[in-house]
Amino acid sequence: METTSTNNGVYSQRHAPDANAWTSIGTKLAGCTSAYRPFNAYTIVSITKKPVRAYYRLKIFISEVVGGDDNSKIDPKYRKEEQDHYNYVLSDNINKSLPFTENGWKRERLAQLYKKSLSDHNEDVTKYKKGEKVYFDAGFDLFYPAYAAFERFGDGSKKLDHCVKCSMEKVDTDKDGNETTNPVGYYLFPRSSTGTKTPLSLSNSVGIIDSGYRGNIISAFYCSRTTDKYVTTMFQRLVQICPPDISYPVEVVLVDCEEDLGGGGNRGSGGFGSTGS
Repeated sequence: METTSTNNGVYSQRHAPDANAWTSIGTKLAGCTSAYRPFNAYTIVSITKKPVRAYYRLKIFISEVVGGDDNSKIDPKYRKEEQDHYNYVLSDNINKSLPFTENGWKRERLAQLYKKSLSDHNEDVTKYKKGEKVYFDAGFDLFYPAYAAFERFGDGSKKLDHCVKCSMEKVDTDKDGNETTNPVGYYLFPRSSTGTKTPLSLSNSVGIIDSGYRGNIISAFYCSRTTDKYVTTMFQRLVQICPPDISYPVEVVLVDCEEDLGGGGNRGSGGFGSTGS
């Protein structure tokens, strides 16, 4: 085969082979027109797949709603939003036969709130995974599905059970779309509004949660400023979960069963102080 080139970038061939046989000179012909077959020109395009940028994935399982101060001991003036939450659940499940027990409807409402919250939160994460520049949230807020009454300054700590079990993993994706995940520990921080709009402070300043912990997420608060009485509102957001590195966003998913959280190893469900004295 003979191949010649002119200054205008047009190539001509004698006994030109089939296009599939152009191997060694194929890259040289990219974007050029064949004089022998002027209407069968082709362009060689090289596509490099970009791997999805690393991120974290937070899995949340909603447990049975327990804890909180006895509602009968909570002044009715602090319970004004409870009926609104109940009505939301009732209207959303008007054609469903769900048991509307005291804790049953609270768990249903908790699921509604998390589904809405994670849907909004994950919009930025989806854009990030596509390579877009986004300003994502550093953490994800947890709801407290009960009331907690702090009578006065200096009364000591009160444990608030958020009635969710969680796990977190770091997700790396190669150019072929294959995921590699590794369990990681994470943090429980107070929300900024907790420090500015309430008299509450975390007793341990920040919660450090081991990668294998599979018990309920519990925060310990105390009243840090003088006040007559402070009562949390139902489903109030006081804390947020943050990944070990806030340079990366957190994708949040609700799981249907505890097994979907992944095995917790030896750490299991032991809570405060369970790993040592």
